[in-house]
Amino acid sequence: MVERLRTKPSRLFFPYPFPYTDNDDYHYHLAFLVEAVELLPLKIDLSFDAVWRAFESFYKNHVIIPKDFKLNQEAPGLAAKIDAQTEHNTLLDELLRNIPVQSCEYLGERILGQWQLPNTDYQLIWNRLNNPPNKHPKVNDLLGRIAAKYRAPRSSIGDKRKAAMLLRLALQGAEVDVEGTKVQLPRSERISFLINALLYTFRNDRFHGNMQPPFKSSVGTLQTYAHAQYCFIWGHFLFLFSSTLSTPPFAEHQSLANNTRQNLAAFCDFYGSHLMA
Repeated sequence: MVERLRTKPSRLFFPYPFPYTDNDDYHYHLAFLVEAVELLPLKIDLSFDAVWRAFESFYKNHVIIPKDFKLNQEAPGLAAKIDAQTEHNTLLDELLRNIPVQSCEYLGERILGQWQLPNTDYQLIWNRLNNPPNKHPKVNDLLGRIAAKYRAPRSSIGDKRKAAMLLRLALQGAEVDVEGTKVQLPRSERISFLINALLYTFRNDRFHGNMQPPFKSSVGTLQTYAHAQYCFIWGHFLFLFSSTLSTPPFAEHQSLANNTRQNLAAFCDFYGSHLMA
Protein backbone atom coordinates (compact mmCIF):
# COMPACT_ATOMS: atom_id res chain seq x y z
CA MET A 1 0.00 0.00 0.00
CA VAL A 2 2.79 2.42 0.93
CA GLU A 3 4.65 1.63 -2.30
CA ARG A 4 1.46 2.12 -4.29
CA LEU A 5 0.93 5.52 -2.66
CA ARG A 6 4.50 6.48 -3.53
CA THR A 7 4.17 5.50 -7.18
CA LYS A 8 0.56 6.64 -7.59
CA PRO A 9 -0.11 9.58 -5.25
CA SER A 10 -3.82 9.81 -4.65
CA ARG A 11 -6.36 11.41 -2.39
CA LEU A 12 -8.23 8.33 -1.24
CA PHE A 13 -11.02 10.00 0.72
CA PHE A 14 -13.15 13.12 0.37
CA PRO A 15 -15.04 14.04 3.56
CA TYR A 16 -18.71 14.92 3.35
CA PRO A 17 -19.27 18.71 3.72
CA PHE A 18 -21.35 18.68 6.90
CA PRO A 19 -22.92 22.03 7.87
CA TYR A 20 -21.97 23.63 11.17
CA THR A 21 -24.21 22.99 14.15
CA ASP A 22 -23.87 23.18 17.93
CA ASN A 23 -25.89 19.97 18.38
CA ASP A 24 -23.91 17.80 20.84
CA ASP A 25 -25.36 14.53 19.56
CA TYR A 26 -24.41 15.47 16.02
CA HIS A 27 -20.82 16.02 17.17
CA TYR A 28 -20.84 12.71 19.04
CA HIS A 29 -21.41 10.81 15.80
CA LEU A 30 -19.04 12.96 13.77
CA ALA A 31 -16.30 12.00 16.22
CA PHE A 32 -16.46 8.47 14.80
CA LEU A 33 -15.82 9.88 11.34
CA VAL A 34 -12.88 11.91 12.60
CA GLU A 35 -11.45 8.70 14.07
CA ALA A 36 -12.02 6.90 10.76
CA VAL A 37 -10.15 9.57 8.79
CA GLU A 38 -7.25 9.56 11.26
CA LEU A 39 -6.79 5.81 10.64
CA LEU A 40 -6.56 6.19 6.86
CA PRO A 41 -4.92 4.92 4.72
CA LEU A 42 -2.96 2.10 6.37
CA LYS A 43 -5.65 0.92 8.80
CA ILE A 44 -8.68 0.96 6.55
CA ASP A 45 -10.22 -2.01 8.37
CA LEU A 46 -10.31 0.07 11.57
CA SER A 47 -11.61 3.06 9.60
CA PHE A 48 -14.47 0.86 8.43
CA ASP A 49 -15.13 -0.23 12.01
CA ALA A 50 -15.36 3.42 13.08
CA VAL A 51 -17.87 4.41 10.37
CA TRP A 52 -19.87 1.25 11.03
CA ARG A 53 -20.18 2.19 14.70
CA ALA A 54 -21.36 5.65 13.63
CA PHE A 55 -23.95 4.07 11.34
CA GLU A 56 -25.24 1.59 13.92
CA SER A 57 -25.45 4.19 16.68
CA PHE A 58 -27.12 6.83 14.53
CA TYR A 59 -29.57 4.43 12.92
CA LYS A 60 -30.58 2.99 16.30
CA ASN A 61 -30.95 6.32 18.08
CA HIS A 62 -32.33 8.55 15.32
CA VAL A 63 -34.05 6.39 12.72
CA ILE A 64 -35.72 3.40 14.41
CA ILE A 65 -35.93 4.55 18.04
CA PRO A 66 -37.36 3.07 20.30
CA LYS A 67 -36.84 -0.30 18.55
CA ASP A 68 -33.79 -2.46 19.16
CA PHE A 69 -31.30 -2.47 16.30
CA LYS A 70 -31.38 -5.89 14.62
CA LEU A 71 -29.57 -5.62 11.34
CA ASN A 72 -31.18 -8.60 9.63
CA GLN A 73 -34.63 -7.13 10.27
CA GLU A 74 -33.69 -3.59 9.27
CA ALA A 75 -31.48 -4.25 6.23
CA PRO A 76 -34.20 -5.15 3.67
CA GLY A 77 -36.25 -2.04 4.48
CA LEU A 78 -33.17 0.19 4.52
CA ALA A 79 -32.03 -1.30 1.20
CA ALA A 80 -35.45 -0.63 -0.31
CA LYS A 81 -35.27 3.02 0.80
CA ILE A 82 -31.79 3.36 -0.68
CA ASP A 83 -32.84 1.68 -3.92
CA ALA A 84 -35.89 3.95 -4.30
CA GLN A 85 -34.00 7.24 -3.85
CA THR A 86 -33.67 8.68 -7.33
CA GLU A 87 -30.52 10.71 -6.55
CA HIS A 88 -28.65 7.43 -5.92
CA ASN A 89 -29.85 5.53 -8.97
CA THR A 90 -26.70 5.61 -11.12
CA LEU A 91 -24.42 5.74 -8.07
CA LEU A 92 -25.74 2.41 -6.78
CA ASP A 93 -25.06 0.77 -10.13
CA GLU A 94 -21.51 2.13 -10.01
CA LEU A 95 -20.98 0.93 -6.43
CA LEU A 96 -22.20 -2.57 -7.22
CA ARG A 97 -20.36 -2.77 -10.53
CA ASN A 98 -17.02 -2.02 -8.84
CA ILE A 99 -17.14 -4.62 -6.07
CA PRO A 100 -13.63 -6.11 -5.83
CA VAL A 101 -13.07 -9.77 -6.66
CA GLN A 102 -11.47 -10.11 -3.22
CA SER A 103 -14.76 -9.11 -1.56
CA CYS A 104 -16.57 -11.82 -3.52
CA GLU A 105 -13.91 -14.36 -2.60
CA TYR A 106 -14.38 -13.32 1.03
CA LEU A 107 -18.14 -13.92 0.71
CA GLY A 108 -17.52 -17.24 -1.04
CA GLU A 109 -15.22 -18.41 1.72
CA ARG A 110 -17.63 -17.43 4.50
CA ILE A 111 -20.77 -18.79 2.82
CA LEU A 112 -19.88 -21.45 0.25
CA GLY A 113 -16.71 -22.56 2.00
CA GLN A 114 -18.77 -23.32 5.12
CA TRP A 115 -21.96 -24.30 3.28
CA GLN A 116 -24.59 -25.84 5.59
CA LEU A 117 -22.06 -26.39 8.36
CA PRO A 118 -23.49 -25.56 11.81
CA ASN A 119 -21.94 -22.93 14.08
CA THR A 120 -20.16 -21.19 11.21
CA ASP A 121 -20.31 -17.82 9.44
CA TYR A 122 -22.50 -19.52 6.83
CA GLN A 123 -25.11 -20.28 9.50
CA LEU A 124 -24.98 -16.74 10.91
CA ILE A 125 -25.30 -15.16 7.47
CA TRP A 126 -28.06 -17.56 6.40
CA ASN A 127 -29.99 -16.77 9.58
CA ARG A 128 -29.70 -13.03 8.91
CA LEU A 129 -30.91 -13.48 5.34
CA ASN A 130 -33.92 -15.55 6.41
CA ASN A 131 -35.14 -13.87 9.58
CA PRO A 132 -37.56 -12.38 8.72
CA PRO A 133 -38.28 -14.87 5.93
CA ASN A 134 -38.87 -14.18 2.23
CA LYS A 135 -36.76 -11.02 2.10
CA HIS A 136 -33.94 -12.45 -0.04
CA PRO A 137 -35.59 -15.12 -2.25
CA LYS A 138 -33.43 -14.55 -5.32
CA VAL A 139 -30.20 -14.36 -3.31
CA ASN A 140 -31.03 -17.58 -1.45
CA ASP A 141 -31.86 -19.33 -4.70
CA LEU A 142 -28.65 -18.17 -6.35
CA LEU A 143 -26.46 -19.21 -3.42
CA GLY A 144 -28.03 -22.67 -3.38
CA ARG A 145 -27.47 -23.11 -7.11
CA ILE A 146 -23.84 -21.93 -6.95
CA ALA A 147 -23.22 -24.24 -3.98
CA ALA A 148 -24.58 -27.21 -5.93
CA LYS A 149 -22.69 -26.33 -9.12
CA TYR A 150 -19.33 -26.07 -7.37
CA ARG A 151 -19.91 -28.83 -4.77
CA ALA A 152 -19.63 -26.56 -1.74
CA PRO A 153 -18.15 -26.79 0.80
CA ARG A 154 -15.67 -29.16 -0.86
CA SER A 155 -14.91 -26.97 -3.87
CA SER A 156 -11.48 -27.04 -5.47
CA ILE A 157 -9.38 -23.89 -5.47
CA GLY A 158 -10.28 -23.32 -9.11
CA ASP A 159 -13.99 -23.79 -8.45
CA LYS A 160 -13.86 -21.38 -5.50
CA ARG A 161 -12.49 -18.74 -7.85
CA LYS A 162 -15.17 -19.49 -10.46
CA ALA A 163 -17.89 -19.30 -7.79
CA ALA A 164 -16.60 -15.92 -6.62
CA MET A 165 -16.55 -14.56 -10.18
CA LEU A 166 -20.09 -15.83 -10.80
CA LEU A 167 -21.27 -14.22 -7.57
CA ARG A 168 -19.56 -10.98 -8.61
CA LEU A 169 -21.42 -10.93 -11.92
CA ALA A 170 -24.72 -11.45 -10.10
CA LEU A 171 -23.97 -8.68 -7.59
CA GLN A 172 -23.12 -6.37 -10.48
CA GLY A 173 -26.65 -6.94 -11.77
CA ALA A 174 -25.99 -9.31 -14.65
CA GLU A 175 -28.31 -12.19 -15.45
CA VAL A 176 -26.27 -15.31 -14.71
CA ASP A 177 -26.85 -18.84 -15.97
CA VAL A 178 -26.28 -21.55 -13.37
CA GLU A 179 -26.63 -25.03 -14.82
CA GLY A 180 -29.30 -23.92 -17.28
CA THR A 181 -31.26 -21.71 -14.88
CA LYS A 182 -31.07 -17.95 -15.36
CA VAL A 183 -31.05 -15.79 -12.24
CA GLN A 184 -30.99 -12.00 -11.94
CA LEU A 185 -30.89 -10.36 -8.51
CA PRO A 186 -33.06 -7.29 -7.82
CA ARG A 187 -30.91 -4.33 -6.81
CA SER A 188 -32.57 -3.95 -3.40
CA GLU A 189 -31.74 -7.60 -2.62
CA ARG A 190 -28.14 -7.08 -3.69
CA ILE A 191 -27.82 -4.07 -1.37
CA SER A 192 -29.43 -5.89 1.57
CA PHE A 193 -27.22 -8.93 0.92
CA LEU A 194 -24.08 -6.80 1.02
CA ILE A 195 -25.18 -5.19 4.28
CA ASN A 196 -26.09 -8.49 5.93
CA ALA A 197 -23.35 -10.71 4.51
CA LEU A 198 -20.32 -8.65 3.47
CA LEU A 199 -20.32 -5.63 5.77
CA TYR A 200 -21.71 -7.15 8.94
CA THR A 201 -19.49 -10.23 8.70
CA PHE A 202 -16.39 -8.09 8.14
CA ARG A 203 -17.44 -5.92 11.07
CA ASN A 204 -17.82 -9.02 13.29
CA ASP A 205 -14.40 -10.28 12.24
CA ARG A 206 -12.83 -7.11 13.60
CA PHE A 207 -15.10 -6.76 16.65
CA HIS A 208 -14.81 -10.36 17.86
CA GLY A 209 -11.21 -10.95 16.84
CA ASN A 210 -12.19 -13.73 14.42
CA MET A 211 -9.37 -12.85 12.06
CA GLN A 212 -5.78 -11.72 12.26
CA PRO A 213 -5.43 -7.98 11.57
CA PRO A 214 -5.31 -8.19 7.75
CA PHE A 215 -2.46 -5.75 7.20
CA LYS A 216 -0.16 -7.28 9.80
CA SER A 217 -0.04 -10.57 7.93
CA SER A 218 2.51 -11.55 5.30
CA VAL A 219 -0.40 -12.54 3.03
CA GLY A 220 -1.88 -9.03 3.08
CA THR A 221 -1.95 -7.57 -0.44
CA LEU A 222 -3.19 -4.50 -2.27
CA GLN A 223 -6.34 -6.51 -2.96
CA THR A 224 -6.83 -6.86 0.81
CA TYR A 225 -6.78 -3.07 1.11
CA ALA A 226 -9.25 -2.79 -1.78
CA HIS A 227 -11.69 -5.12 -0.02
CA ALA A 228 -11.46 -3.15 3.24
CA GLN A 229 -11.77 0.20 1.48
CA TYR A 230 -14.81 -0.98 -0.47
CA CYS A 231 -16.46 -1.90 2.84
CA PHE A 232 -15.44 1.51 4.20
CA ILE A 233 -17.09 3.33 1.28
CA TRP A 234 -20.32 1.42 1.87
CA GLY A 235 -20.17 2.02 5.63
CA HIS A 236 -19.66 5.75 5.07
CA PHE A 237 -22.56 5.79 2.61
CA LEU A 238 -24.87 3.97 5.06
CA PHE A 239 -24.06 6.41 7.85
CA LEU A 240 -24.73 9.40 5.62
CA PHE A 241 -27.91 7.86 4.23
CA SER A 242 -29.21 7.14 7.73
CA SER A 243 -28.54 10.77 8.64
CA THR A 244 -30.87 11.85 5.81
CA LEU A 245 -33.67 9.90 7.53
CA SER A 246 -33.37 11.66 10.88
CA THR A 247 -35.35 14.65 12.11
CA PRO A 248 -33.78 17.03 11.39
CA PRO A 249 -31.70 15.48 8.58
CA PHE A 250 -27.94 16.02 8.85
CA ALA A 251 -27.13 15.12 5.24
CA GLU A 252 -28.75 15.79 1.87
CA HIS A 253 -29.27 13.15 -0.82
CA GLN A 254 -27.70 14.90 -3.81
CA SER A 255 -24.63 15.97 -1.81
CA LEU A 256 -24.37 12.43 -0.46
CA ALA A 257 -24.51 10.99 -3.98
CA ASN A 258 -21.87 13.44 -5.21
CA ASN A 259 -19.56 12.72 -2.28
CA THR A 260 -19.83 8.94 -2.60
CA ARG A 261 -19.29 9.10 -6.36
CA GLN A 262 -16.15 11.16 -5.73
CA ASN A 263 -14.83 8.60 -3.24
CA LEU A 264 -15.69 5.70 -5.52
CA ALA A 265 -13.90 7.33 -8.46
CA ALA A 266 -10.77 7.80 -6.32
CA PHE A 267 -11.04 4.17 -5.20
CA CYS A 268 -11.29 2.86 -8.77
CA ASP A 269 -8.47 5.09 -9.99
CA PHE A 270 -6.12 4.03 -7.20
CA TYR A 271 -6.66 0.25 -7.38
CA GLY A 272 -7.37 -0.06 -11.11
CA SER A 273 -6.93 -3.61 -12.37
CA HIS A 274 -6.27 -4.85 -8.83
CA LEU A 275 -10.05 -4.85 -8.29
CA MET A 276 -10.22 -7.73 -10.76
CA ALA A 277 -7.21 -9.67 -9.44
